[in-house]
Amino acid sequence: MRLWDVSPPRDRLYALSSGLGADVPVCLHGRAAEVSGVGAVMTDAPPLPEAWLALVNPGAALSTPAVFKARAGDFSAPSPLAGPPGDVGALAAALKERRNDLTEAAIALAPEVGRCIAALAAAPGCLHSRMSGSGATCWGLFETGRAAGTAARALKEAQPTWWVRVAPLLTAADPIGPIEALPAFP
Repeated sequence: MRLWDVSPPRDRLYALSSGLGADVPVCLHGRAAEVSGVGAVMTDAPPLPEAWLALVNPGAALSTPAVFKARAGDFSAPSPLAGPPGDVGALAAALKERRNDLTEAAIALAPEVGRCIAALAAAPGCLHSRMSGSGATCWGLFETGRAAGTAARALKEAQPTWWVRVAPLLTAADPIGPIEALPAFP
């Protein structure tokens, strides 16, 4: 919007963005949010503790429509956080009680997604790992930037073709800064 010096109304922007992909509205939202369904239900997350993510994409080409078509069974019921997690360990425990309903389908289409999740889970200091959305990007939750960076470097050394980045977890109040502000590794 800055590039073209336009300021469309927020509701119009959300309506347009959802046609581009289920993950676009949450990116426009600019703060931590809980998203359910096919990305159409979005609410602000409660305040989250400071934490770090190692983001990893194994280079698998996954079509969102193909992942949805490959999944079987019912979607799990929305399960928003009951309140702010006291620390990153409590956040990890709460996330472990929830699931991404698209993971099995994505792994069936691209087994390397399963290897990516497992590699993150095995990284020292990783509190929880999961696939994001319909894949193929996965994430590992870490207490510190140093732990996330150490894991990211080891993953990149072990899998040089994987895309690997480290980013701080947004808290509910955080605005999203310029993408250039996110370090590759702390």
